[in-house]
Amino acid sequence: MDSLKKEQLSSLLILSLSLSIFWITPLGRIIFYPIDVALAFAFHSLLKIGPFTWHTFAFFNSQKGDWLFDMVVTAFFIWYCFTAKGSERGKRIIVSISMLLFFFLVYHFYRYLFSRPFRFYSPSPSLVLPNFIYLSDLVSWVKIKDHSGLSFPSGHGNTIFLFWISIFLLMGKRPGFLALLLSIPFLLPRLVVGAHWFSDYLFGSFPLALFNLSLLFYTPFFYRMLYVEDQYQEKSLQTTL
Repeated sequence: MDSLKKEQLSSLLILSLSLSIFWITPLGRIIFYPIDVALAFAFHSLLKIGPFTWHTFAFFNSQKGDWLFDMVVTAFFIWYCFTAKGSERGKRIIVSISMLLFFFLVYHFYRYLFSRPFRFYSPSPSLVLPNFIYLSDLVSWVKIKDHSGLSFPSGHGNTIFLFWISIFLLMGKRPGFLALLLSIPFLLPRLVVGAHWFSDYLFGSFPLALFNLSLLFYTPFFYRMLYVEDQYQEKSLQTTL
């Protein structure tokens, strides 16, 4: 990752953390809560379109949708690897495997080790706003998440943001925007069914993803991976000669 992208990452991290700190202040809550409520009702109104939207959002909000997202992530990293040749491809394979492992560890760390003892009660829109429809009452063929007492931050959103920001940093703008576009169907359902507030993503998951990626890219671990690959390539070249 070049220095320009590192500067973009650090600038985004500082901005998002500043907004998140402001959001938790009393003034921030007064300003953003009405916006959160309005967005929650706007997203939820998509369920009124009809059964097609019920089943579509149910699929993307289920474990089957999670598996599809995993396939999308894997496909992007395969693309990242095979657009390079020679020794560069070897580096990218190591980076891709390490990034996928990093996503897995971050998700399970926040879900099982961090979230339970440290997260505070933060009810989702479906638990506190009137006239919200539980999608699970309308769709029975798949298990979905349509409410939560610990909605902030969204671990699901954190994983998705990790994915598309990583693609933007590693592959550039066009693949990054494509990754963002393909991420929307996986982000939107939790907002539509009322399992998360928009602020859970904007002030929780997004800064959290930037923080996690900063830990990865700004610490020696990432560059140590590349150094190991360089050493391996040099040794292979000397053996060949």
